Amino acid sequence: MKGYSSNQRSLLTVWGLVILLGLLKFGYQQTNLLSFDYFGLYLHLPATFIYHDPAVSDISWLEKINETYNNTPTFYQLQKEGQYNIIRFFNGIAILLSPFFFLGHLMANMSQYPADGFSYPYQLAMMIAAWFYVIVGLIFTRKVLLKYFDDTTTSWTLIALYLGTNLIFWSTFDAGAPHTILLSFYAMLLWFTIRWHEEQKKRFAVAIGLLLGLIIVSRPSDIVAVLIPLFWNVYDKASLKNKIRLIQTHFGQVILLVFFTFLAGLPQLLYFYTFTGKFIYSTYTDPQSGFDFTNPRFGWVLFSFRKGWLIYAPLMVFALLGFIPLWKKHKALAPPLLLHFAVNLFLIAAFTSLISYGWRAFIQSYALLALPLAAFISLILKKKWFVKSTAALLLIFFIWLSAIQGWQIRMGIIDSSKMTKTYYYKIFGKTSINPDVKKYLRLDHYIDDQTGNKIPDTSIYHSKVLVHYDFQNPGQFIDPIDSTNLVFLMDDKIQFSKDLKIAHREITDKEHYWARVSLKFMGEKPIKKGDALLVCTYAYYGSRRSSNGQTYKYRVFPLETSKIGEWQSLSIDYLAPEPTTKNDQFQTYIWNRSANRILIDDFEVRVFEPKRSDE
Repeated sequence: MKGYSSNQRSLLTVWGLVILLGLLKFGYQQTNLLSFDYFGLYLHLPATFIYHDPAVSDISWLEKINETYNNTPTFYQLQKEGQYNIIRFFNGIAILLSPFFFLGHLMANMSQYPADGFSYPYQLAMMIAAWFYVIVGLIFTRKVLLKYFDDTTTSWTLIALYLGTNLIFWSTFDAGAPHTILLSFYAMLLWFTIRWHEEQKKRFAVAIGLLLGLIIVSRPSDIVAVLIPLFWNVYDKASLKNKIRLIQTHFGQVILLVFFTFLAGLPQLLYFYTFTGKFIYSTYTDPQSGFDFTNPRFGWVLFSFRKGWLIYAPLMVFALLGFIPLWKKHKALAPPLLLHFAVNLFLIAAFTSLISYGWRAFIQSYALLALPLAAFISLILKKKWFVKSTAALLLIFFIWLSAIQGWQIRMGIIDSSKMTKTYYYKIFGKTSINPDVKKYLRLDHYIDDQTGNKIPDTSIYHSKVLVHYDFQNPGQFIDPIDSTNLVFLMDDKIQFSKDLKIAHREITDKEHYWARVSLKFMGEKPIKKGDALLVCTYAYYGSRRSSNGQTYKYRVFPLETSKIGEWQSLSIDYLAPEPTTKNDQFQTYIWNRSANRILIDDFEVRVFEPKRSDE
């Protein structure tokens, strides 16, 4: 192992990166930082310490905040539970942000800004928090690298990792993701795991326990972090036996470690118990966000132009290749790191929804992948000048690419979830684009909410009738206008019409489709707004049985008329959402919420699918 007391080059690299990343962060400040997911992660703090309403029993104060700051289009960060609106995001990140929240509160009280938890002083405090944790991550990543690699290798590894990957974006232009904070905690976890295996001291066990607990309570799927201390120094049968003996010998410290892991998670358990009556409470109830272990999408996660990790952070290919020289040079390091990467990749690939540039869920694992990346760089530095020169040119290219991509996503050129291969190459290396190029993006599956539920251009679609209900079967009601025609009668006893429920896979295999739902209706009395609704929705049907039947993109359209005894028509275009699984169902029906007698006829669903490019 290498010493680090006189490793000045890597120390200068750390502080150079601290200054550069700080200048970028505060020079290009993120607007509306406390929004979307970060809004949910942070919400525990103002809800508890300013509004004294940690479970948001009175949502009016939050609605006023959202009206002022436009934090979120919907309160998806909350989950209704009785009289409470439980914050779905675990409170680990809030705990880590709490010192900076109080700093922001102090600054707000000393300024003209409102001390409401969301004004500029609080946002500035969160930027300071993000920068602070970037510094911590750099310091501990350097400490870990110097344990196994020389000063030069450490310096180049830090430069490559922080400037040559998507980490530069998440460390600067976007201060609202928890992943850079977790990177710092992974780096510390790695450091104290190394130290405990060198010297079995209680303070190292306590540190490992607290770090594990905070990581898990910040992002529960990062429970995979347990694999690092658990399998550290295990690489064959003999080392496994040694690890078991080590645990048995210092079992008291292992218990101490577990206790402090539990202690870090205790506030979350008490929060759940206080407001739900349960210590364990599921907040993953969104049918479009969860784990589908039967369908991990490895290729999509790694190589898709939509947001594939190795497309938007191609330098990390060399971190993966670095496991080979790492195994050869430091055999004890490779297995736990490789095991963590494999399990983490599986979890990420099995998660059904994660909108982010370059798949940000990998970011925290960069603290671990720094070691195989360093092994690869160390190998290159021993090669002849041609190989080193080629590698230097590649690094310059990756730094340029990461900087350009960071700027592109900041300016809205790179989209977080609608990227395509064609669009990627159209914008490659450009700092500004013609808006017409955006036609190559994937379609926004919620654009119908902006078009008045009308297809903008039907000429680019083929259409087919999916179903037509004319109700010409015995037992139906006679049309009061045309006695030869039968219609469907709805009243206070029959509230729902005949419906359509059909799996997505049976409708189309295209990237998207529109459903035009049309019908005729007539009321015995005037139909007031809200009395009767046309419902269009998708329902989840996948491997998570507890979520089966849960709806998403639920839309309603009123049947409304002041006329009596005349048929009225309604036609709407519903753009199908991106299905979580191909078995998810499109469902549509009419819902009579009143006692009014309402007649329905010619209920039809016509599907519009994109034409081929050569048509």
